[in-house]
Amino acid sequence: MKFLSTIFYATLLLMAVACSDTTDDLGTIVMPGTDNVTAQQVTFPTTSRSLRADSVLAYSGRSHLGRIVDPETGLLTTCGFLAQFHLSEDFKLPSTIVRDENGAPICDSIEIRLFYDSYVGDSLTTMKMLVQELDTASVMEENVNYYTNLDPAAYLNPATGIRRVITFTARDLNDPSTAATSRSHRNIRIRMPQALGQRIMNKYFENPAYFSNSYEFLHHVCAGFLFKIEGGLGLMLNSNVATIDLCFRYAEKLANGNDTIVDGLQRLAATSEVIQNTYVESSLPDSLFSPDNDYTYIKSPAGIFTELELPIDSIYSEQHRNDTVNAASVTFRRYNSTVAQGALDAPQNIVMLRKANVYKFFETEHLPDGVTSYSSTLSQNSYAFPNIAQLVATIKAERDTGADIQPTDTQAQRRAKYDAWQSQNPDWNKVVLVPVSPSYIVATTAYSSTMTLARLRNDLSLSSVRLVGGQGKGPELTVIYTRFE
Repeated sequence: MKFLSTIFYATLLLMAVACSDTTDDLGTIVMPGTDNVTAQQVTFPTTSRSLRADSVLAYSGRSHLGRIVDPETGLLTTCGFLAQFHLSEDFKLPSTIVRDENGAPICDSIEIRLFYDSYVGDSLTTMKMLVQELDTASVMEENVNYYTNLDPAAYLNPATGIRRVITFTARDLNDPSTAATSRSHRNIRIRMPQALGQRIMNKYFENPAYFSNSYEFLHHVCAGFLFKIEGGLGLMLNSNVATIDLCFRYAEKLANGNDTIVDGLQRLAATSEVIQNTYVESSLPDSLFSPDNDYTYIKSPAGIFTELELPIDSIYSEQHRNDTVNAASVTFRRYNSTVAQGALDAPQNIVMLRKANVYKFFETEHLPDGVTSYSSTLSQNSYAFPNIAQLVATIKAERDTGADIQPTDTQAQRRAKYDAWQSQNPDWNKVVLVPVSPSYIVATTAYSSTMTLARLRNDLSLSSVRLVGGQGKGPELTVIYTRFE
């Protein structure tokens, strides 16, 4: 019986639509007469500005090394990093290692390799790099959040004096590894003093407990290394892994029972189990933050975010105070680069976050929830956020609660309460756009594969985008209201 009634009612609606010459009242005629709902679309101007990013959370599985100038703005960015090295559970040196006349194990050589899978700039630009050992008395700890404004000097080891200064290019024509077809093979070789390898090997045989896990190794043997740019301009490497290679010789028995001396190598790697911390030094001219600009920037690493002020007062004006915000959309359009050659790539992925939550979001490894955080990917030269209605409603409810708004309050009383609360919460209606680097879990079946977002981290690679914006010139916010009558 209910099904028949539904068909009958739908037929009446179709007849009503068919008899109408216009669609002006379509939003009302499709609702029961006793429960009319009207819809209205309104567009609001916004204000956006470039926001100086003091620093971002630096812990990452990737590291960045180099110095480069953004040709569009003249912004100079220098990156270096501190890396710890992970001790695998099966780390072992042969008991038959070749020893000297005093019985000490002999280290033939030790080298560090920085592997990189991409770079920005000129592959033949010569760069100068300092490699210096970190201090086992000032180890970067796992339970601490380190940012890109970290001071490397606080973690250096002044006592051992283990340091090297080298020059390098991204493409070494004398080394086939840097010209390999596979980008994963590209690396910079840093031959370290033999005394460093000798010290590590001596400690292995003197104090085996120091090699039982990474924590003991970092606190008693080697806390890692600083990789710092000291000269050169025009190249930035994106390093995906660094390794320490210990080289030695040891005795081994052949199948026929004879003894022989063979070459051995033990490798330690900078992996996600330990810390790699990129630090960033950049000059940000004040002109980029002028309120007169008709644009805003998003720049990484740790350069500039775009801030948007949501017009909550306008959205919930007296005219719409009792309306429901069903949808709210905003799109940030990109200006084309003014640079003919060498322009930095625009960030592919960004998140919109409430300004007060930016640091907490990354420290707690949150994912966009569609309520107070949203993600967007560069598409058709813009970043679109098709529906932030829940964010708008959340901000409005937070202000109403914080200002103790009552249903009986007059307009003047509400305004006075809002003004008092907002003076104590200046960022209440502000969100920021932050470039991010996503990681996915891929599940594959015989018929399809699915990608699930697993983690978002601050993007520390070089990127830059200029967006339409400014004081009163920000992207338009389009709101769709509904109202019961």
